Amino acid sequence: MNAVGRLPKLELHLWLAIIGTLAAPFYVLPSGNPQPADLLFVLFGVAFVLREGGRFRYPRDAGTFMAFAGAFWAWVALVNTWWTGWTGSLQITKSTVFYTYNCGVMAVYVLAYQRYGRAWLVGTVWACAASILGQVLLSPLKMRWGAVRQELFYNNPNQLAYFALLMGVIVFAGSQRLKIPTWLQVAVYLAAAFLVLLSASRAALLSMFALVGLLAVRRPVVLLVLGLLAVAGAVAAGLEPASIFGRLLDAEQGTNRGYFRLFKYPQYLILGAGEGYIHRFAVIDHWAYELHSNFATLLFCYGIVGTVLFGLFHWQIIRRGGFLSALALMPPYVFGLTHQGLRFTQLWILLGFLMCLAIESRRQEALEASGVMEPEPVRRAV
Repeated sequence: MNAVGRLPKLELHLWLAIIGTLAAPFYVLPSGNPQPADLLFVLFGVAFVLREGGRFRYPRDAGTFMAFAGAFWAWVALVNTWWTGWTGSLQITKSTVFYTYNCGVMAVYVLAYQRYGRAWLVGTVWACAASILGQVLLSPLKMRWGAVRQELFYNNPNQLAYFALLMGVIVFAGSQRLKIPTWLQVAVYLAAAFLVLLSASRAALLSMFALVGLLAVRRPVVLLVLGLLAVAGAVAAGLEPASIFGRLLDAEQGTNRGYFRLFKYPQYLILGAGEGYIHRFAVIDHWAYELHSNFATLLFCYGIVGTVLFGLFHWQIIRRGGFLSALALMPPYVFGLTHQGLRFTQLWILLGFLMCLAIESRRQEALEASGVMEPEPVRRAV
């Protein structure tokens, strides 16, 4: 890697990571099943570990972050294994597989930063930008003309909205610490706004307002232009703004998201009830709904213990990345107030990205304070 943070060559595992990022929005199987991008990320992780030959290590500043993340994963596995044995439902074990995969992706992401340094962060921003811009360019192929809600290549509109939001947040966070061209930032924010409008997701629109608030602090004029262009694009696509916003303001849709379970079964709030096989709660409820909330899912399924562990490794990001990291986490978790987004791999990539970005920022500040102008070469693993 040279001084400007450019990878000298794209080895096989890096191509797998890039293609996996580009393929993330393309679902070919029902939700809850592995998708093509998942296979690519698994191959990326295996290839990376084999390439390094066990000679890798985490950045020193990421040790506590990974320890708490590992503790959270272990608690998830323990709780779900217990309830699998108690109920006999392998559906609960399936939830453990999701967290194992996503925590693994995040772990390998941090390891790759130790290997490639700043270039890995810049490459992540460009790959995410290409992924979301590709969705906009390909959207006419999957557009259901005249429909209020669009999902494009996903299985439902909320997935599309969450993807657009996370890509926008990654580019926003990266642009505050890295040299990202202004035109690319504008293009990504415009694409994110357009895709959220296509999805007509209430939660995503509220989350976009949070992201918009972050942008407005620095670029209010650009923000105004983006808003006008996004609305114009939605109209050109055949969507009626009145229909979109009418749905967004319809409080009757999706009223039952399972939140009542927190009050009807408080005995599970300490250690957790495990995630999955929700029909065991249908005796009183008559019908069991999945908890449509990150926070409600954490509290009910993994209890106060799991919720605290989840918060602790997030706190490591905020402690090292400061106010910027806290702001960057706000939009996806605003969305997570009313949707279960913990299985979404891009969320875990964002967490790894923010942790590495915080470490990189501190390294650069230390170099500037010492009078060293060039970035510190990446230390090879021993």
